[in-house]
Amino acid sequence: MSGIDPTAPLMPEGPGAPVAGEPPPPGRSRRSLVWIAIATLVLGGTIGAGVALVLSGGDEDSEVGVATTTSTVPATTTPAPTTKPPSAPGTTSAPATAAPTTTTTSTSAPASAPVITQFVVAPPLIGCAPPGAAVSVTIVWATENATTVTIASPDATKSFAVSGSTAASFPCLPGINRVYTLTATGPGGSTSQSAVVQMVVS
Repeated sequence: MSGIDPTAPLMPEGPGAPVAGEPPPPGRSRRSLVWIAIATLVLGGTIGAGVALVLSGGDEDSEVGVATTTSTVPATTTPAPTTKPPSAPGTTSAPATAAPTTTTTSTSAPASAPVITQFVVAPPLIGCAPPGAAVSVTIVWATENATTVTIASPDATKSFAVSGSTAASFPCLPGINRVYTLTATGPGGSTSQSAVVQMVVS
């Protein structure tokens, strides 16, 4: 075997290749340092930007949290149930009584009673000459509040208007009196009035 160490790194061959055991050229060391410095600056800038972003993000989150609006629901108040206090032992509550009702009945005024304002039989005195001769009288009447009128004589009872006049004939008999009775009837009742005719010897 030769005197070459198999574990030693292989070195490139050719012009410009470094010789084992020699230090690297000065130019290559500077370039390495420059790249190392650039990498350090880039890495430092990236880390700084990340820290700033984290810090600013935390502030933004805080601001967002502060600016978040919350909706409040108005509280509803439930009235407390009313309870009737218990009655004392040995006492009873009086039953509720309904208020008295008043009934108003409208009544119409009673009808007025009929009134005879006039009743005349003329003449009231008749002289018989000769006795038994035919004579006559005039009857005049007037009423108020009457619906029917009747006049009764010794001969008959007849119906007439509530006001008017009529004549009656009869034989003259001395010493005999003739009575005429007028009756007026209406919603308020009835009323009567009489008149007498006397016959005498002439």
